[in-house]
Amino acid sequence: MVGYKVITSAVRAEGTKWRGFADTVGKVNPIVKNATLGDAAFFVGDPVTLATEALNAKLLSDTYESLRSYVETALNGAVVEFDQIDEALQKTAQMYDQAEAITEIDLKQIYGTAQR
Repeated sequence: MVGYKVITSAVRAEGTKWRGFADTVGKVNPIVKNATLGDAAFFVGDPVTLATEALNAKLLSDTYESLRSYVETALNGAVVEFDQIDEALQKTAQMYDQAEAITEIDLKQIYGTAQR
């Protein structure tokens, strides 16, 4: 297009950055997946209030698991989407390079390759 030039090396570098993000999230995700805790982790025992504390521990455990599961799902999606962003940017850079090469060929056909 008239008036600007896409610097495809910068577009490719941006894609590589997103692939790095996907790799980083991919390393964290197994840790989150295995960070489960049972009811006992939330139990603070008091013989007088034993039944109430057991119910409270179950509630806290369920709440924790809900949040942990949400984060795991978000991280799974991030790995996939960050890789897709990288792929899209790499393809974009390739398409700009191809379009530039076609334009250059067209101009040579129009104006020739005469020396000045």
